[in-house]
Amino acid sequence: MSPREKPNAPAEAAERIWHVLASHVGKGRAITAAEIARRTGIGDEAGTSVRAVISDALEFLPRPVAATSTGYFVVSSIEEADEYRADLRSRIEMIGRRIAIFDRKMAAAGVAHEDRRYADRRGKHLFDMSIPHHEGG
Repeated sequence: MSPREKPNAPAEAAERIWHVLASHVGKGRAITAAEIARRTGIGDEAGTSVRAVISDALEFLPRPVAATSTGYFVVSSIEEADEYRADLRSRIEMIGRRIAIFDRKMAAAGVAHEDRRYADRRGKHLFDMSIPHHEGG
């Protein structure tokens, strides 16, 4: 397989990713997605997301892998595991809040989540796109 060919399956990608990640144990030894891509040949400049390939491969890796803003690493302690789990839960909560805000804004605009009327309007604005002017601001 050439260095820039895409792996045929997440399991194949996992093997290649693990070959790199096995030497990055602990948060202090995190490695960036770009560096994993460079070393493994996964992903490409044409749009294949390296992070998506890594995410799909996680299930096939032999040890738990975490990620931070500095990169990916093999979890080496209970503290790292707890910290990563808390970070994931925090992201879930944030996404839940964003969905709730989005749904409220859509409902306020007269388009409920379950409402299929918008299906006929693809490519058209769902509602007036002008930004309301607030006095005294």
